[in-house]
Amino acid sequence: MEDVNFCFLVMSALADNNYIIYDCYLYFHANMIEYIKFVYTFIVFTQK
Repeated sequence: MEDVNFCFLVMSALADNNYIIYDCYLYFHANMIEYIKFVYTFIVFTQK
């Protein structure tokens, strides 16, 4: 999960840039379950 946390920090810092999300998608393409959980967590976090 360390890689996911790092990517989350990057997205948090650069949330304005949608390409960061796509980069994370490419990075996690081998594990879509983790990616979906990651995106869900990010969305929930930004809604608060």
